Amino acid sequence: MKKLFLFALLIGSYFTGQSQNASAHASQAYFELFGAAGGVSLNYDARFSEKENGLGYRVGIGGGFLYSSSFGTSITVAVPVGLNYLFGTRKHYFEIGAGGTPFFGDEMSDPKNYFGANLSAGYRLTPFQKKGVSFRAGYMQWLIFSNGTDFTPYLYLSVGYRF
Repeated sequence: MKKLFLFALLIGSYFTGQSQNASAHASQAYFELFGAAGGVSLNYDARFSEKENGLGYRVGIGGGFLYSSSFGTSITVAVPVGLNYLFGTRKHYFEIGAGGTPFFGDEMSDPKNYFGANLSAGYRLTPFQKKGVSFRAGYMQWLIFSNGTDFTPYLYLSVGYRF
């Protein structure tokens, strides 16, 4: 568990370092419900280029209750990372993404750790070339690797701030 947590921290550090190279107008932080952490999470999202749309990444930390038919409900800490692509112009975007999340279960209810891969598609409303509140909503399909493989669908909702 410690090795997996250190690996997740290294990935987060890498992406945070890369964000200093990203354009400030393409960055945002947001609170997400039922998304890539399986419960609640705080995330940082940025584009790789100075464009408003195109390829970007996200990294976050969160947790909550993760449900899977393979192992039931587990209290977890999660470190979601992923890539996303925004299609659209001005402030309305269609977002697709793919990512992975290591889940660290609490020792009382679930002594094991898990990994989940996800694909997402949704809508993003973001202020165009200015600071302000942003919204995201969409569908996320999980592939969770535990004692078996489980496909779990989620709807997600995010509120954030673009800086």
